[in-house]
Amino acid sequence: MNLEEAIKLILGRKDTLEEKDLALWLFEVDGVRSTYVYIVDITRDTSRNVGEWWHVTFHVIAKVPSVRRTLILRTEQMTGAETFTVDGQKMAFLPIDLSKDAEFQDKMRAGKVKPAPVEAPMGGSGKTTLRVVK
Repeated sequence: MNLEEAIKLILGRKDTLEEKDLALWLFEVDGVRSTYVYIVDITRDTSRNVGEWWHVTFHVIAKVPSVRRTLILRTEQMTGAETFTVDGQKMAFLPIDLSKDAEFQDKMRAGKVKPAPVEAPMGGSGKTTLRVVK
């Protein structure tokens, strides 16, 4: 699977990237790898006269302690509409829409979505509950 194919599989994407957003940072290294990042700051790059370029500063939250990075990206690159390369490595940023999870939780609390009983795996005794996602 290449980066473009992986991007098509990501659910819960949004079209904009803002400070305090969560994003998925994908890159091709022996296949497609990804990590979550937390957006700290987005500042316009005034040194470039053509197009909209931005300094996107983020924390890689998969590492402890988190690592702070800044990339200079065009609007299309920071919103997932276009891939980019850094030192020859193909990458993509995909802003994540967490409101879809919040909507699901609200439906659960309101009783509009019911957990479905499922038989225990491997012939185990008892039952477990899984939530039905539509």
